[in-house]
Amino acid sequence: MTTFAGVKKFVTKDSSAVVNLDQDKIEEAEQWDGLHGIITNITDDTAESLLARYSRLWVIEESFRVNKHTLQMRPIFHFKPERIHAHIAICYMTFSVLRHIQYRVNLTQKISMNTILDELLNVQASIHIHKRTKDRYRLPGYFSNEARKIYKAFGLERSLDASIYLT
Repeated sequence: MTTFAGVKKFVTKDSSAVVNLDQDKIEEAEQWDGLHGIITNITDDTAESLLARYSRLWVIEESFRVNKHTLQMRPIFHFKPERIHAHIAICYMTFSVLRHIQYRVNLTQKISMNTILDELLNVQASIHIHKRTKDRYRLPGYFSNEARKIYKAFGLERSLDASIYLT
């Protein structure tokens, strides 16, 4: 008979290999149902405040995930300490800018950081050079509704005109 790891603590096996539920163990475990505990070294705070801090732990974990995966802070392929420090500083500054963008956008609508990055990376324009005059023209590409909302959060409007670039 197959049992799950969490269930094993509530069962007993007799000599004939028959598995039975141990009702005493179940009742003992029931007294802890609905309770939530945390271990901390902060002694001068209220229980409510400590639980509020703990409930925000996911923000820190998400920040580490963004730094590690999205910004590719690790692995670091530098060997000189000043290059390693510069790499980490650039990633941290990028993370700070991303959090600011997320904060500004979330004042008006809820868009995740990954969606913000994807939308901004997909905003494109083409540069065309006139054959005779060598003037450069910028022609806007596709612009999604989400990207429009992000621009609006910063008070920016995307020009749809083909404008001339100065060389």
